[in-house]
Amino acid sequence: MSFRYVNPGFAELIEALTNKGTVTSNVYNPINGVAFYSTNDQNNTQPSCMLLANTPNQLYVRFDIYCGTNNFAFYLMENRNTYDYYKFGVWGYSPIIFYYGGASKEIARTSVNWDDIGVNHIWFHLDFTNFTGEIVINGVYKSYSFSQSNLAGRRVKVRGNSNCYFSNIIISDEYIDPKEEVVMLPTSGVSTDMAANQDGTYTADSAGQSVLHTVDASTLITNYGGESQVTGIAPLAVPAYRTAQGLCNLISIDKISGSLTTHNTVEVSTDSDSAVCDCWKPSNLTLSGLHGKQLGWQAAM
Repeated sequence: MSFRYVNPGFAELIEALTNKGTVTSNVYNPINGVAFYSTNDQNNTQPSCMLLANTPNQLYVRFDIYCGTNNFAFYLMENRNTYDYYKFGVWGYSPIIFYYGGASKEIARTSVNWDDIGVNHIWFHLDFTNFTGEIVINGVYKSYSFSQSNLAGRRVKVRGNSNCYFSNIIISDEYIDPKEEVVMLPTSGVSTDMAANQDGTYTADSAGQSVLHTVDASTLITNYGGESQVTGIAPLAVPAYRTAQGLCNLISIDKISGSLTTHNTVEVSTDSDSAVCDCWKPSNLTLSGLHGKQLGWQAAM
């Protein structure tokens, strides 16, 4: 079963014990205005990770990064709790990008046109059947190959120094177009039978209660065109947590013209700093078709 992970820039959506945070900034993320930092220890004993749904044969990644000194790591690894001996991905150290493949082997390096005072765009693909990789950094393409490996990991590590900010992440075992963007949807209203709190959050106390936000895609249609394809929809709930046993899950839902569709079920943590995200792939949906659709969550046992 294929998977897709999407994160506009929320630290709450990555696994990390310490040293992470979300910031609001149009400098670090001009598209969506939110980015996260993650500065876990360089010895990798407690790396910040994104847990994938399964171990991939193909891995596609795109992300944006604001990092003045180009010191960051973003790669698939074997084990969270020990030094990541097998790792596949990219590591930056100004002005060089290193490509890793296998048992801590540096397989290639290149100088890049790195923007020290702006956002850089990185896309890479790892093929574990043919042992090849390809990467696009700020529009420049490179390809490489690596040795066979017994990698069985499904955690993607992300780390940067104190002035590195990550955003607009997509990770999948299916093709991601390098031109794809993560765009947070404006909304024009909310429909809910949950209790509305003064801080803008909602509380459910029984299964079946829901909250739905109506999409206002008019600005996006102006900017991108009404016929632009929607390649994925990823409802977010930040924060999302439970305070007791009973209601332990949220179901991603959408509604249009009175017809309700349910998608994936996501388990909710007891950590008040946690968040949840689902991602599903619509069929032949354009921005014009997205306008007026309602997206949200339904509480479940």
